[in-house]
Amino acid sequence: MPRLITRIDELVAQVEADHGPLWRREVSLLQVMAHANAAIAAQDWPAAADALDRAAPWPSLNSARGASRSWH
Repeated sequence: MPRLITRIDELVAQVEADHGPLWRREVSLLQVMAHANAAIAAQDWPAAADALDRAAPWPSLNSARGASRSWH
């Protein structure tokens, strides 16, 4: 994991207890998107897909149809 992403995770962990659920939900989305962007930059497509799934947890069109992702 890139050092910047590790640092973001550490900073969020340090302060999240001081904030309410709305703040945590918003920051969580930003945090997951940082993970997704780092994975995309590294061309780690499975990690990027996992992070994007966490960012948008509703079923995608493919999963709703029962299709599975295949990464080559």
